[in-house]
Amino acid sequence: VPNTLAHLGVQGLVTRAIVPRADPKWIYLGAVIPDVPWIIRRVVRGALPVVDPYDLQLYAVAQASLVVSLLLCAACAAVSSAPRKVFGILTLNAVVHLLLDGIQTKWANGVHFFAPFSWELWNAGWFWPDSLVTYVLTAFGAVFVASIWWRGLDRTVDLSLGSRRRLLGAAILFTAYMVGPLALRGGPESADNNFVRTLRTRDDRATRYVEFDRARYVHGEEYDTLRTFAGEELRVARRALNGSATVSVRATFQDDNTILIHRFHDHSGWPRDLLSGLGLAFVALAWVLPPHRPRDGNER
Repeated sequence: VPNTLAHLGVQGLVTRAIVPRADPKWIYLGAVIPDVPWIIRRVVRGALPVVDPYDLQLYAVAQASLVVSLLLCAACAAVSSAPRKVFGILTLNAVVHLLLDGIQTKWANGVHFFAPFSWELWNAGWFWPDSLVTYVLTAFGAVFVASIWWRGLDRTVDLSLGSRRRLLGAAILFTAYMVGPLALRGGPESADNNFVRTLRTRDDRATRYVEFDRARYVHGEEYDTLRTFAGEELRVARRALNGSATVSVRATFQDDNTILIHRFHDHSGWPRDLLSGLGLAFVALAWVLPPHRPRDGNER
């Protein structure tokens, strides 16, 4: 993703153009729904290291698809006081989020609009996530969320938690969101999404082509290594950088544990995780704390 702040700005602008009175809280929630699987993945990797990292990656890929994201949109909308309107806002933002992700240059990565019928990743490759375009979108996002907060909410769509029928429906939809990807993992694996099938076949990788999205390149005294999303350390046949960095890579396996890097892109200068953390913190505050209300000129 560009980062959460950039998403909040762009998606807020688009949604307000289509639904002028849309509650920003629902806009912001919809803007982060496609990122929930990657947040879950990070938490599970930290808390349960025994979980197979390749199966976990496939689970996250399936869960991040549009069709599964819509289950979470529906679950959230079910507990709102205006389910149809909120579902429309959440769905619009899930789609725009995936579009923003898909137009970026991301090796070994992309988005799924047509799963489960097709698990081919879509990636237009218009600009890198740490390019000037992203800088501008991030700055706009920061200004947008600050201005919305300062002006206060024009209209709120409150939660409606008094209906057992709605709560049951939300629980069923959320369960489907969490369990459904387990049944869909075969699709991303067959399509070799994120090169999972290539990487997990450790005794048959020689000569195979592979890509990595934002992997950790580690500079060593004798040789350099590349740390994959699964935590595996691959030896680099020929040094590509003079120091450690976060990089996207295109490479070929020379043997089962050694790669020859053909091209790389250094992401180290862009604090994406920090900006995404700030964006997520703002989303949480928008739901937990009341918005700032400017004082009326006649108020004393």
